[in-house]
Amino acid sequence: MIRFYQFFFFSLLIIVLFGCSPDGSNNNSNCGNGVIDNGEECDGSDLGDSDCFEQGFYGGLLFCNDNCTFDLSNCKTAGYCGDGIVEPAHESCDGTDLADENCFSLGYSGGDLACNNECQFDVSGCEGNNNCGNGVIDEGEECDDNNLNGADCSDQGYYPGPPVCDEACQIDYNSCGSCGDGILQNDFEECDTQELGDSTCRELGYWGGIISGCNQNCELEGCGNLVSLDCGQYHCCAVDNQGSVWCWGYNNKGQLGDGTNDESSTAVKVLNIDNAVGTGCGKEHSCAVLDDGTVRCWGRGEEGQLGDGSTDNNNTPVVVGLSDAVQISGGQFHTCAVTSTNEAWCWGANNYGKLGDNSATQRNSPVKVVNLVGANFISAGANHTCALQVNGNAWCWGYNYNGQLGDGTNDNTYLPYQVSGISDIIDISAGSEHTCAVDNNGDAWCWGDGSYGKLGDDHSLQRDTPVQVHSFSLGSKIAVGQSHSCAVKTTGRVWCWGNGNNGRLGNGLLDDQLEPVQVDSLDTTVENTAGDTFSCALTSQGRAWCWGFNFHGQLGDGTTAQSSIPVEVAQPQ
Repeated sequence: MIRFYQFFFFSLLIIVLFGCSPDGSNNNSNCGNGVIDNGEECDGSDLGDSDCFEQGFYGGLLFCNDNCTFDLSNCKTAGYCGDGIVEPAHESCDGTDLADENCFSLGYSGGDLACNNECQFDVSGCEGNNNCGNGVIDEGEECDDNNLNGADCSDQGYYPGPPVCDEACQIDYNSCGSCGDGILQNDFEECDTQELGDSTCRELGYWGGIISGCNQNCELEGCGNLVSLDCGQYHCCAVDNQGSVWCWGYNNKGQLGDGTNDESSTAVKVLNIDNAVGTGCGKEHSCAVLDDGTVRCWGRGEEGQLGDGSTDNNNTPVVVGLSDAVQISGGQFHTCAVTSTNEAWCWGANNYGKLGDNSATQRNSPVKVVNLVGANFISAGANHTCALQVNGNAWCWGYNYNGQLGDGTNDNTYLPYQVSGISDIIDISAGSEHTCAVDNNGDAWCWGDGSYGKLGDDHSLQRDTPVQVHSFSLGSKIAVGQSHSCAVKTTGRVWCWGNGNNGRLGNGLLDDQLEPVQVDSLDTTVENTAGDTFSCALTSQGRAWCWGFNFHGQLGDGTTAQSSIPVEVAQPQ
């Protein structure tokens, strides 16, 4: 009984002293007076300098309940360690949520990653060393910082260059470039999908052209370098490696092929041709051989030289009745071509028998040259024509008043006659009144009218059979104009001789030369051609250079000023 009363009085004392019942509820009559009394966590707005952070949360607003205990509901919205949700600003992990990380991504070679009670990674279960970032490639690392262990983007089929080492010390190839990624890599690409850059064809190193798009190899479409060049009386035409034909100069009969009769001192694109492989220019007409063996011609057609069966002039290309041509040449008013079967065909004016069909009848469509087999090259002059056979023999026919057929006579002939005294010929060019050739020893030979020294033999005499050009060797290509001649050496230099008027010899002077003189500056020439009073050359870089008379803009440099040294043909606009 004494023990019972002792317990009763002890309990009563607790109630008096602490104001609460034995079950712990707050019966303090002072809750709500704004003062934190014994047994209260807060009272009204008095939070006792506590906040959500001190209560273990990451933010929010702490309030006080009516029973003077903390209201944590708003604090919980900010999160806390143990709620199973990773708060990146405060936690690495939370419970089983590891934020998509693992031992490997943290620089270890493997193992099990865990989360400790402080919501930070527990790496005690991970294996290997966590040395990612020390510049040394450790176990489990593909790279470390700038140490890529020799890895290159090209290893995965990308353009050469270094990939990226990511934060987990693994190689990341996503930074590598490739054709088709839409990003222009200037070191490797000209363009990429729709990214065409802001340079012109010329600035990118091409001869010219107009950028029209980007192909699947990240190469610009529309740009090109020249691969062949030929000139007529006062105009020139060239083919670029895209198959386009460009012409410049005189255009009175539509010989530039751009649909107009306006002359141009810069190159204009011939319409409706995109697969040409070579051109041949006459006095006032032009022709092109296409990659399928067909032929197109344009310009003056009054003598049937366009080969379309009519005598109409056309300022755009018309179809010639040949299907297997490989090379073509334009004369004054006639045209000739060689086929893949080594036959020679000609059409147009036929005075003096220059078509070689044993007649003097004009032909508006191609006719086969008779008594000539194995032809592999042909050159049409003003009123005569010459061809080479595969065995290196040269044959000529047509007008011969000045001995330009080289057969030892001055008789015109309607049939091919072999040129006397030369063999193993690799190139031949028929001009107005003379002809020149180069043999496989590199020697140059000329015959016909020798005025102005255009035969290059230190004389001005007519020669009915070939004479060797003086002081010249290592020849590879040759071309003759009205009264001058030029040849290319295997060294890439060009030499000219004959009439020097208008600067057509390219040596900076206007004097006639009886022997070859070197053309200024050019040293990479691969092909040359000559108009009546000017000359042009094609370099190994795919650029064209011209010199001489320029009244009609035939030098192609954007002016009509003659030049006694080579000027570069301007980029087409």
